Amino acid sequence: MRFRSKIILLTAASIAIALLCVWVSARNTPSARCARAMRKAFARRRLVEPRLSGDVSAAKYWPRATGERNGSRGDIAEDSVKEAYSAIAENKDDTSIQYARARLLIADGKAKNDKDENDRGEDNKGEEALDYIRKVAAARPGDAEVLNDLGVCLFTNNRLEEALKKFEEALTYDPRLLAAQFNRALCHKRLLFRNQSATEFTELEKLEKDKGWLEEVSAYKRETSAAIEDMDEEAIRTKAIAGFNDAASRQDLDAATKLADEQFESLLSYGRGQLYNACLGVESRKGVPIPSNPLDGMKMLGAALFNAKKDRMILDLWQHLASLSESQRDIEHQLRDEYLKIPLGSEIYPRIRGLARRFLDIGNKVAFVTALAGLGNAEYKQGESREALTDIAEAQSVAEKSEWPWQQSWLYGVTAQAISVQGQDLLGIDYCEKAIAGYERLHLPAPQAKIFQTTAFAHQRLGDFEKAIAEFQKSTELFASSEPRLEEIAYNCVAVAEIYQQQGNHELALLAVKQAHSYAMDAVKTGSSTPVQSASLLAVEQAEAGRSDLAQQSIGEAFESERKKNKKSEGSSNNLELLIRAAETSAKTNDTNSALGFYNDAEKMAALSENRQDLLTVLRSRAQVLIGANRKQEAEADLRRALIEAEMYRSRITNMTYRSSFLAATQDVFDALVSLYLSEGRSEEAFDFCEKAHARTMLEQLAGDEQPLTLKAVQSKLSGDINVLLCSVTSAGVNLFLVKKSGMDVGRSDLNSDSVAVLVGDYLFDLRNKGDIGVLSAKASNLYEKLIKPIEPYLDPSATLCIVPDKALHFLPFSALIDSSGHYFVETRTLIYAPSASVLTKCLDQAKARGTAVGKMLAVGNPAFDAKAYPNLRKLRDSEDEARDSAKHYRDSLPLVNAEATEERVREEMKTASVIHIASHCKVEAGSPWLVLAPSPGRSGRDRADAGNKDDPADGNLYLDEVYKLKLQNAKLVVLSSCESALGRYYRGEGIVSLVRPFIAAGVPQVVASLWSVDSSKTSTLMTNFHKFRTERAIGPGDALREAQRRMIDDPAASHPYFWAAFIAVGSN
Repeated sequence: MRFRSKIILLTAASIAIALLCVWVSARNTPSARCARAMRKAFARRRLVEPRLSGDVSAAKYWPRATGERNGSRGDIAEDSVKEAYSAIAENKDDTSIQYARARLLIADGKAKNDKDENDRGEDNKGEEALDYIRKVAAARPGDAEVLNDLGVCLFTNNRLEEALKKFEEALTYDPRLLAAQFNRALCHKRLLFRNQSATEFTELEKLEKDKGWLEEVSAYKRETSAAIEDMDEEAIRTKAIAGFNDAASRQDLDAATKLADEQFESLLSYGRGQLYNACLGVESRKGVPIPSNPLDGMKMLGAALFNAKKDRMILDLWQHLASLSESQRDIEHQLRDEYLKIPLGSEIYPRIRGLARRFLDIGNKVAFVTALAGLGNAEYKQGESREALTDIAEAQSVAEKSEWPWQQSWLYGVTAQAISVQGQDLLGIDYCEKAIAGYERLHLPAPQAKIFQTTAFAHQRLGDFEKAIAEFQKSTELFASSEPRLEEIAYNCVAVAEIYQQQGNHELALLAVKQAHSYAMDAVKTGSSTPVQSASLLAVEQAEAGRSDLAQQSIGEAFESERKKNKKSEGSSNNLELLIRAAETSAKTNDTNSALGFYNDAEKMAALSENRQDLLTVLRSRAQVLIGANRKQEAEADLRRALIEAEMYRSRITNMTYRSSFLAATQDVFDALVSLYLSEGRSEEAFDFCEKAHARTMLEQLAGDEQPLTLKAVQSKLSGDINVLLCSVTSAGVNLFLVKKSGMDVGRSDLNSDSVAVLVGDYLFDLRNKGDIGVLSAKASNLYEKLIKPIEPYLDPSATLCIVPDKALHFLPFSALIDSSGHYFVETRTLIYAPSASVLTKCLDQAKARGTAVGKMLAVGNPAFDAKAYPNLRKLRDSEDEARDSAKHYRDSLPLVNAEATEERVREEMKTASVIHIASHCKVEAGSPWLVLAPSPGRSGRDRADAGNKDDPADGNLYLDEVYKLKLQNAKLVVLSSCESALGRYYRGEGIVSLVRPFIAAGVPQVVASLWSVDSSKTSTLMTNFHKFRTERAIGPGDALREAQRRMIDDPAASHPYFWAAFIAVGSN
């Protein structure tokens, strides 16, 4: 027994020692040391608002101020920060190290893409952190803590909708993860869904045990639960006037100035309204107090307003009145009295215009501008925007010569609205920016908030939904923080809900409209249209969610609110919106007859509206109902009319980026027509409309007014050795048009736009992260089966295949798809790409026109960019060899490397080069990508966000919009051996607007570019072989790229498609 006891004791001791060793070893891993140092570093101050997973301290959230650097504050343990970074300095390929580094970058406030010129360099590591943590998420599927931290990283980059999805996903794996619950509630708070956020913080308060986090949760709960007291504008105005009159009676200019600063607009209106009337002895509104000496009161008010905001309007009015003789006062009295007694109505507008000019004739500029501004606003609201613009411009011509900043800003705002109604949204946005800047200088948040609504709607119409939501959120925050106006806030929430609805994000749409309805019901103002808007949109989202009972109840409530409102305000224009939503609700609840009835009524109203997008909305929505009812002929008529309306609007958009955005917003009309024609066996017409959808803006840039080609025209221009695969990705399926000179075959995949986006995104994630080749090959085979197999029997074995991708397929390297025999697609045939079939034929013509002579070769490698402007960019040493080695394959060549490769020199040499090869960094923003070259001597490089003059040949940044202006009459081939040079902003209407596009638009028939950032040494090898094969074998760029890629496939060290599949050949072969 003693022996057995000793054995048991020895065994237990051994196990304890082993566990202790494991514990000590675990504590000494780099990631564990980093975690301990990180906790210590940020124990007193948190630099990011959301909550990382694990044992993270609930320190006070206090982000770094602009310009603040490490070590500048004592509340962060900087030694521990250094220790944390030191612990994970090595083994960056280890998953645990990557996770630790990503978390540290987040905690240190650096996991963001910040464009602030004072906050660059080490503080801009958003992509690095995202890259690390996504790799970890791929390696640890279903890990709730990793998903939560990925959401935190997205949150810090202000990608709130994406972050919210990650927090929700984390909670599906671990519903009790408090960090994810906190972050989800915080995300809803940042998205301004106060009610949802308050509910979630209330629930979290019951679960949270950590004292520090509990205090923060409780604080957020109180903040989001607190009622926003609606502003009673009339009561505030009355109080402001009473306060001023009290100050005036005491001759207290300081008190009057303080009041003028707080209630500027109320007192300005009072000064040029009731107080002006009193000075002339004109009967005014009863109940409004007037100083005993109105003229003295006006003088003090003018001084107070000038002291507060440097606005002289009332002072100028006082000076005018003080200069009048008795007889002149009598004349002005009569004019003012006549003006005030004119009834509203368009028939008397000429009379108002005449009275305004008579005011100007007697020297009263204030009355002239006020009358014309009021007239212009009335004309705009009555739908007479052209007349409105004329009157507003005349008023502005006088206001701009005076020190009246408020009036100038107000006129800019009305001008913006009137211009936008005419479909000139870009110009409207310009005027909005002027108005916002003016109001900002005056420190007037409420009118700024109103203008942000105008800019938001303009961006929405142009298809820039992300920008539109951001502008509505700014508007809401300004209203809530200054003079809470629940009606306006509700209005913004409705607008945001509509955008989410357009994007198909019905969960957020429902949250937004519920929040809107809550605000609308609490609003002080009666007779408002907002309860109608919120209730009707709520009905649509309830119908979408399958709650037809609630939907019918809400739409009934909307109609009842409309009836009550019209008793107070006849002639409301809200009916059109209500009819459209009633139709949508009926359609979603399968009440086809009611839906068509509502749409028919809406069409009659929309036809009378200046805003032609109203009619576009009605037509495309009714067409979907008609298709569902198998009334295809009527549906076709509606869709064709919708396209006419869309093209009319698009023709007024001068900026190509916004044209592309608008096309994306109207792409569903083309998709619906293509699907409709195919369902009736009208494949040729389906192709023609699909081609038109792909080609519109790009063709305009290439050939001015030239129209997209029909199927027959495309076939007439094709040679027998090329097949064209035109892809059409719709919500109903993927249509594949295979066009040859001899005919056309149509294939179909059961994928749709959503499933294509998921499959392609999943495949690309593994590909760009050099994922397991077995897993990657299975995904590549599946994509081949879905996208190529349907048309595989019709492919000519020896023909070059030109792919015209659509939607998410623009990001897919078809060369790396794997066929049923196990070979990569590029091993069996040459692949090229084109934005459209029409553009391809244009490139073929241009290639023939420029001949077969090799010509001069310009090779740019590793430009000496400004390291201070781009501290995160590394030198591309391999690209120097790439430029020199590529140049060796041409008799006439000019390699420019390092400091030689200035933007000025490169632009000049490009004018005469036949082949242009640029191996540099390519920066990609949402709006526009650009190549990073060397700045001219004495100049510095600048990020695009900071650049004042975008067309500056000396700054070292070759922007997309600069490339459009280049004259490249000799260029036959451009090779962009840069990181992600084929990427840019994606538009549903026409694909990627990248650096490839302006070179094609400039007449270059052949462009080679990359879809993702690739190891520079492997790229150097690929590119050198590309030029070798092209020149030695006298073959086209598509064939040469294929041979270079096959050479890498045969090399075990470079066979992974990550290294070779990124490059694509666009245009002619």
